[in-house]
Amino acid sequence: MQFFKRFWKGLNNELQKKHFGFEYNHVHLFYKSLWQKNEVSAYYLLYRWIWAILFLSIYIACTILQFCEGKFFIYMTNWGFGLATITMVYAAVQVTCWHYDVGNVRSLVQESGQKANTTCSLKVYWVLHNVSLLLALIISTVYWIFLNGRMMYKRV
Repeated sequence: MQFFKRFWKGLNNELQKKHFGFEYNHVHLFYKSLWQKNEVSAYYLLYRWIWAILFLSIYIACTILQFCEGKFFIYMTNWGFGLATITMVYAAVQVTCWHYDVGNVRSLVQESGQKANTTCSLKVYWVLHNVSLLLALIISTVYWIFLNGRMMYKRV
């Protein structure tokens, strides 16, 4: 019984209006990896750009191969992968801005410490990241439950 009282108290505390939205006190965590010890890491920057370039290369190749046949925009997977590509490139740009302190991104966060506000660009990244993950889950679920094995491909 005590467990349920603590559970509901914690749930009521968490589900307050002030906790909804895109605000976070530890803004520096958007720019850094959890395994990184220093404020900046060339390895993490390289990691982000490798993934961004990989996603962008695959997206461009798929666009070239499918767009000419006029089929590119009819597949939800292409829309989802496009959003994931935008998210990857945006994340790489964010980490680059942090690494080289473009626009005093890192300096402002370090000066304000725990009181740093979530910037508009981080909110955009947060939304892109959440939407692309959710879209990937929805597309995979719909494909494997409803479409796999039922789609007929007709070559002309």
